[in-house]
Amino acid sequence: MGQESIMNQFLVEIFHEILRRENAAIAQGGFPNLSAREMHVIEAVCGAENRGAGENSSAEIARCLGVTAGTLSAAVKVLERKGYLRRRRDERDKRIVRLEATEEGWRANRFHEEFHQKMIQSVLEVLTPEEAAVFAKGLEAIAVFFGREKA
Repeated sequence: MGQESIMNQFLVEIFHEILRRENAAIAQGGFPNLSAREMHVIEAVCGAENRGAGENSSAEIARCLGVTAGTLSAAVKVLERKGYLRRRRDERDKRIVRLEATEEGWRANRFHEEFHQKMIQSVLEVLTPEEAAVFAKGLEAIAVFFGREKA
């Protein structure tokens, strides 16, 4: 099997395995009513709130997630009902809907961040600094392919 086939197989398998494990960790972590996709919406809202300066508009969150306003609205409706997010109208411009995480949403986001930190730490502890740099460069190339800017 050539390098390209090995890389392709790895990327496909690891993508599915990360999602499977993330879903399992979320359920075992006390959030059995959340999927990884829902958790990523919560993550985007918490990140926007942390950045401040009006970053938490529903339009901005949809843009960051790469979804339509309608798709985000449907997800937020479910997450509101589950008690993780809330919507509010902007004080100055009532046309703008702001998204905010509830206390439970922030708790779920902290759990999710810890999951990712453990995943990254488990990789970094077996790599030398040089190997970690090469690995990061490869991941950056994948991110560029998918149209993501450097974080």
